[in-house]
Amino acid sequence: MAEILMGLPGMLGDIASIIYWCKEYFRQVRGAGAFMNRIIVLLGAWAPQLELLEDLLTPDDRSSQSLRMVLANKGTLEQTRSCLQELKELVAPKSDGLSSPSNSPGGRRTLRRIRLREKLTWPASNQDKAEELLRELETHKSSINLLLATRNVFDFRELHTEVNSLASEQGRREILAWLKPEKIDSHEIHLEKRNMREEETCDWMTRSDIWKTWVEGGSKSQHGHRRFLWIHGIPGAGKTILASFLIDAIANNCQSKGYSYYYCSHQRSQDEMRPFLQWVLADLCNQSDRFIPQELLNLYKKHRGSVRTVLIDDLLKCLLAVTRRFSRQVCIAVDAVDESSKPRNHFLKVLTTIGTDPDFDHVSLLLISRDEQDIRAAFEALPPLGETTSFVESGVVLTPTAQPSPSYQPRYARRPAEPSPTRPGSTRPGRSPLGPNWGPNVRMSPEILHAQASADQPSGHQPSYTDFPPPQPSSSSRGQQAEGFSSPRSLSQLGNQQPGFGSSASRPSSLIRKHSGSNNAEPHTPPRRSRPDRSGEASSPWRSQGKLVPEISKRYQAYTELSMDNHFVLNAISTYVRRRLQRIEHLKHLRPEFLQEIEAKLAREARGMFRWVACQIDMIDSLELSDEPAIQDLLQNLPDTVFDTYERLIVERIPHADGRNEHNRTFARTALALICSNTSEIPSADVLVEASLFNVPRGLAHAFDIQRLERILGCLIKVTKLNRRPASVFTRDDDANNRVRVAPAHYTVKEYLFAPNTAKGPAKDFALTNVKTQILELEVVFNGLLQFGNNRPRGQNQPTRYEEYCLRMTEKALESRRALIVAEQSIWEAVLPCLKPNSPHLDALRNVAIRQAFPKWAKLNALFRTEKGAVLPSRQETSILVSLLTLNWPELAAVYLKQIAPDDCAALWTDTFIMSPEAGGRNAAANPARDRTTILRLCVARRRIDFLEHFLEAGADFASESRALFDALREPYAPVDVDAGGTTGQLLKMVLQRGADPNPPGYRYTPLQEAVRHLEERWVQSLLLEHADPNAVGDPEGEHPYGVEEEEDWYDHHPLEICRSTRPPWQDKPDKKHDFDIEDQVEHARLRVEALLFRFGAMEPEPEPAGDSHPEREVIMIDC
Repeated sequence: MAEILMGLPGMLGDIASIIYWCKEYFRQVRGAGAFMNRIIVLLGAWAPQLELLEDLLTPDDRSSQSLRMVLANKGTLEQTRSCLQELKELVAPKSDGLSSPSNSPGGRRTLRRIRLREKLTWPASNQDKAEELLRELETHKSSINLLLATRNVFDFRELHTEVNSLASEQGRREILAWLKPEKIDSHEIHLEKRNMREEETCDWMTRSDIWKTWVEGGSKSQHGHRRFLWIHGIPGAGKTILASFLIDAIANNCQSKGYSYYYCSHQRSQDEMRPFLQWVLADLCNQSDRFIPQELLNLYKKHRGSVRTVLIDDLLKCLLAVTRRFSRQVCIAVDAVDESSKPRNHFLKVLTTIGTDPDFDHVSLLLISRDEQDIRAAFEALPPLGETTSFVESGVVLTPTAQPSPSYQPRYARRPAEPSPTRPGSTRPGRSPLGPNWGPNVRMSPEILHAQASADQPSGHQPSYTDFPPPQPSSSSRGQQAEGFSSPRSLSQLGNQQPGFGSSASRPSSLIRKHSGSNNAEPHTPPRRSRPDRSGEASSPWRSQGKLVPEISKRYQAYTELSMDNHFVLNAISTYVRRRLQRIEHLKHLRPEFLQEIEAKLAREARGMFRWVACQIDMIDSLELSDEPAIQDLLQNLPDTVFDTYERLIVERIPHADGRNEHNRTFARTALALICSNTSEIPSADVLVEASLFNVPRGLAHAFDIQRLERILGCLIKVTKLNRRPASVFTRDDDANNRVRVAPAHYTVKEYLFAPNTAKGPAKDFALTNVKTQILELEVVFNGLLQFGNNRPRGQNQPTRYEEYCLRMTEKALESRRALIVAEQSIWEAVLPCLKPNSPHLDALRNVAIRQAFPKWAKLNALFRTEKGAVLPSRQETSILVSLLTLNWPELAAVYLKQIAPDDCAALWTDTFIMSPEAGGRNAAANPARDRTTILRLCVARRRIDFLEHFLEAGADFASESRALFDALREPYAPVDVDAGGTTGQLLKMVLQRGADPNPPGYRYTPLQEAVRHLEERWVQSLLLEHADPNAVGDPEGEHPYGVEEEEDWYDHHPLEICRSTRPPWQDKPDKKHDFDIEDQVEHARLRVEALLFRFGAMEPEPEPAGDSHPEREVIMIDC
């Protein structure tokens, strides 16, 4: 069957010959044009068919073998070949047996000779025979077409089988693993948030009509609640805790299938759009028995290398496909949308597409966030319900969102603390062109408001804010409720409030309070004691029951908006306070009435902020106040804001004091900085404690642990359990004490520490900036390496988790934080000792797996392996410079050289050492032989001009380095000849100008001979300018500069002879040189080098005598 494949090229040649002659008949024979054109068309279609057939038959797989067998059995190709040969004999002229022009280079000249001898003719008998052959060829063509079509069906079946195989259980797992975002696990985050909940503080939401309607898919009526629900609140209002409760409610309702959730986090410092889509998509696929939609399978095959190359629109289409697999409404919740990094217009566009696009009608979307300007603007710019076009049909999703109007102010904005008037409806962006009562930003006219109010009021009664009932005492057994609390309306009213009353239109647009005694405004914090006049301004939301209701969808709006500024949240805070007080042991002896007073006071002053009230209770608990007068004094002097609370906690719990308390401050300050940093990556509490002992005297280290950190910082931090032990490259049994981690108790802790005005207040020692935290991180980890092995438990040989953390973070720093290290003396002073090849932390890299985890440290570990014959330098400064050279870090080398005394520097250049065999660089010269070398030779061998410049500036010279020129000329184009030998030329100049001998004695050849062999004019000129002998040859008895045994003819040749006979190495790499002819380039270079040698005194070598080059010596005997 091999002959079938071998015959195809001949058939293609016959077709080309026939087509050629048919074209000649078309031009030369009158009346034959139409028939010849028919032959040309038919055979023109045959050619690609045969080429395709050849491609299909060439592989040696099962399908190709089957195809060859079918063709052999049917004989289709043999019959086709016979037809083509007969047709070729008909059309080819019978002139001296000449071959087809297609097979002869002189074909066209032959044709002209034919035309002179005889004219082409096309007899009728030829046409009849050709007609018969054409019909037969048509039949064979149809057979082959059918065979190829059958093959395509076979291939499709194989492809289908392959797809099914890929989508097998293991294949589906691989796809989902590829899809999931790295280092994000919302399930783990949810478990952590769930443990922070207080019972009966969040169930108010699930009892409302808003929630019930949302779970069922929303309403499309004018005043109905939509499937797109946005809940917003101020910092500390308990949004994330509410989110965790609602997620559990969704799970119960969906019976753990057809729902997903995602927690955004400021700690990631990233746009959460792509991770959100990847997580939710993978989560829903996993819930549907790892169903992989075809769209996702196609993306996996196309983007298997990285999911980050997948278009967002394609991920949305995959999400649409998988959500349609569920028979009931799919519910998706996203918490802390405001913690996604800005700009987040694309993220918001994706969310609003899911929430309002008609293709996603089977998906209910819950978003929880702060009420920030860009988020509100994106939602208010949405078209009215029913006017949204399908993103699948439009093909456009990620268009920038509309920019907010300059006059718009968000409800909780960063701006001056003066009270502002109620936000006017006309200032909101995105108003409908159809009028104020149409579209997503509808505003109810006074007439409509009056009509709605009149339905529930006696005739002639005009509605006003004063018509709402005053606060009423709670009917709870706890006694009279504190002022400012009203009895909640029936829960059914929560979902039935009509637009207009109680909506955000009548709430102050900014609820902000200044710090006491400073000009620093804490963002997002409502005022506590200032009560705006009810005449002309909106009434305080803390008195009017009308302000304590959720905001709901207005007419035609595509989403439902709910503020956590409502009386249900206030009642939840009261419940939270009561239960926290009941758990404090030293308060149990107090009178129940006094406990109710504490509860009422804290709940009233909390202003909807769970976070604020939690800190006040923590203060009472930590100070162990147990008598009523002391607690009353504390309650009379409550801080106004969360920021004020944090400041008070730091100042009062860690006051300035001599002695031991200063170490408490240092310990706490370091811990806060590390856990608030986005780059510290602290894996567990034991690592944090060890890292926080930086600057704490080692003699006191035993007194500091995680319990002490909790006592010092209180509610500023939270300690949570880890569900799995931290990853490690070392074998560990120390798993008992590292299953917890420490984090800021709330995002506002980090906001406070990084706020500019914190650095001006009494807690200024704790103020942070990004630069300060990064400097501290590097000081901690590099100083940790300097203490490597000193603080381990007795009998432990493996590095501790803190030591492993230092290895990992310093490995990253050596790659990505070099500029900061060089700029900060406190850091590089700790870095340089860590670069010594005999440092203890390098001995921990004992096996391949560990060395692969720390590749940069592994490089330094391989430099001087004494067990493999390496010899360390006698000076530590030399070994540090070798490490810097190995790490390619000239900037730090320049800094380090300036710290070394001139006399010590002079000793560096002659300090010798032997490196390990595996310590070589990019080319063979990177590790000069196995003999002793110097830092200068190593620098030249590795072609590091940047280092060499710093060394020369520090006083280095090559007067005693006889091999330096040979090091520069060894493999001069390696590893990649990016500059046509320019680097080598520059090295030669620098070495020669700093004292290198251009005629080093005792070597088998000279540097000039080597330069001439390469026909590099620049190299030859540099050597000649520094007085290289143009007539010198190597010493026949000398040593090879590289210590090798090989001999080459040119060693004994005059430079002129080498120039005239050499074949330069770059001649075989024309792509590395110029575009013109390489042979011409070589000859031009040869002439230029030869002229250069003559110019500097080269003389023609004497010709060798004929015959033997070494004639026998004549011995004369003298008889004395």
